[in-house]
Amino acid sequence: MLLAKSKLALGLGTVIFCLASQWPVERVKASNSGFVSAAMKMPKIRLPSMGKPSSTGRSSSANRKEMRRKGDLVKAAIAEIITFNANHRPFYGDEQKASKEAAQQLEVYRAKIAQLLTPELISMANDASNNYAVRAGKRADSYATATARNISNTNLSRIKTGGNHGGLTMARYFTVAFTQEKLRQLQKLYPGRESIGPPIAVVDAAMAELGSVGEVQADRAAAKAAKIAAERISPAAQRNAALERQFTAAFKRSRWTQKEFAGSQVLRVNLTSTGWSVERHRVTGIILTRDRQADLGVKRRDGKCFSYFIVFEQKHQGGGRYGGAYTKSGSEQEMLCKNVPK
Repeated sequence: MLLAKSKLALGLGTVIFCLASQWPVERVKASNSGFVSAAMKMPKIRLPSMGKPSSTGRSSSANRKEMRRKGDLVKAAIAEIITFNANHRPFYGDEQKASKEAAQQLEVYRAKIAQLLTPELISMANDASNNYAVRAGKRADSYATATARNISNTNLSRIKTGGNHGGLTMARYFTVAFTQEKLRQLQKLYPGRESIGPPIAVVDAAMAELGSVGEVQADRAAAKAAKIAAERISPAAQRNAALERQFTAAFKRSRWTQKEFAGSQVLRVNLTSTGWSVERHRVTGIILTRDRQADLGVKRRDGKCFSYFIVFEQKHQGGGRYGGAYTKSGSEQEMLCKNVPK
């Protein structure tokens, strides 16, 4: 019984297969050998050959590769333009020399980018049909926007009239100058691009306010001279000859007088407070130290005078006794020697 059912199922399957393939159905016998014989007489199935990729497919792949190549060139050019920065380190030494070197770097940069920005590259960068180039251009947009914001938040008056602060003032000036040049080069790569125009206007206005290197240096020199002329020693809150002598000796032993202030002459000591400030242990309450402030008029060996505001400290030795005074902290400001009180 089971064998008969299997033969019937096999026969029906063969008929259905032949009908679906539109092949002529031969007479199917009821025996197994009949089914095998009929199947062997069927024509062989031939699958269509996949063949080689069409010329259209090859063209599309090559086109994408070319688009990517051009996009990468644009991306590299943008990176070359915006990664140019001022080196602050030389400004901590000879400021005049560092300023000349920075100006030379600008000239070298201009020449380098001029060779980079060929008409072909500019065309690649502005090809709106190349998504790779379009994405690269977004980095230029982001840089221009962020730069405008940074320059807008820069305190230009500190660059023009501020102190040297270890050469950082002129380093900041060249940071703005380098930024202006980078934006101009981006504008050459993307002429007429709306995202770059407004940031350039912001930086141009900042540079117009600052002026040239010589003008900034002249402004700073004038501001420094005015500050020196206006400097005065803080008035004395109390006179104490013994304490003034102790503070003078402590100043001469301090680390500040081991360098440019070595051999300095203390012309005046003004005690700026009437008493000592006591510091206690936060747990036991035991007195640890006490300190007092004074403003000293000091003349260096080079003839320049300074107001030196110092906090002097003494360590508690127990029983209400204190050791000798030493300098805890201090700051100086140049002043005219004629303004030091006699």
